Amino acid sequence: MNKWININLPWSVSVSPETPEFPHDIINPRAKIKFGKTKFEARDSVAALSNEFDVLCYAAKDYDKEKNKLYKTKKFKPLLEFNYFLNDYEDWLDKQPEIISWNKGCDDAYLNATVKEKGLSFCGKGLNKPGTMVEVDGKKYLIGDINANRGVCDDCTAFTSDSIVKRYKVIK
Repeated sequence: MNKWININLPWSVSVSPETPEFPHDIINPRAKIKFGKTKFEARDSVAALSNEFDVLCYAAKDYDKEKNKLYKTKKFKPLLEFNYFLNDYEDWLDKQPEIISWNKGCDDAYLNATVKEKGLSFCGKGLNKPGTMVEVDGKKYLIGDINANRGVCDDCTAFTSDSIVKRYKVIK
């Protein structure tokens, strides 16, 4: 066995990315010119109908069959038109320079957050591997007996993300 290495880091740390603000003030007026309405106005115009549609579909024995039947009725035709609108809107939105820039800003923010996380915790350093023994709250755990997410399953954890890993060693 290797020697214990003192680390005194939390098990894991999550850094929230500082994403740029979505450019609603630019996109919404442009969408109104292009489509005659914004995505939110279109959604709000069919909200009540959508709720009724969902209730009927979920009450049916065969959701997909009921959905296809209801879409063909005059009453629910606006929902089908809304879905077509949404597809066109999303295709258009993805091509807007502000959205391309916003998406890049979000990607960069998530990447920066991930880089920051790497040095802040035991998991961030990539040390949570099977065959590693950790000491947390005076107890020793072998990753492999507990999983790399600190438990026997994702819901049954041996300790919290904030728990401090005092030391660790790799078992050979």
